[in-house]
Amino acid sequence: MRAAMLIPIALLMAGCFGPPRPARVADIDAGEFYTNDEIRGLDQEERNRYCAQLRSRIDALKAEADSIQARADSLRGEADSLRHVNRELSTEIRDLDGEIRQLRLARRAATIYTVKAGDTLQKIASVVYGTATRWRDIYEANRTRLGKPTDPLKAGMRLQIPAK
Repeated sequence: MRAAMLIPIALLMAGCFGPPRPARVADIDAGEFYTNDEIRGLDQEERNRYCAQLRSRIDALKAEADSIQARADSLRGEADSLRHVNRELSTEIRDLDGEIRQLRLARRAATIYTVKAGDTLQKIASVVYGTATRWRDIYEANRTRLGKPTDPLKAGMRLQIPAK
């Protein structure tokens, strides 16, 4: 009996038996692969089919990598474009902030005039600026309160007078 057990062991050690056939079928799409020993246990047709599946999977992964690389290149271009737009907008914002500061200073410098009975924008402009032609400056500064430029002024109204 002992000799019967030794013969298969001796044959295995001498390389007389090939590697065992895999007990499972590798599903490449699910991320399952054969080990080297399992590959050696496949017959030539199974090995060729497995290798063809591997090549196909590798080609698909290469195509996916190329697509991802192209998308990354496109996104880099978009990012560069957006950085340029951001710089332009930042410059515009700085310019507008400067204008806002100037308008606030001008607003603070403006004086308040209380309308008297019989006043018109032209009369007020003559008194404040020395010329009736600047009535539109007063109108623009108070447009929301005045309505149309031809509407009569009400005594007691407080008008902002822009700086001279």
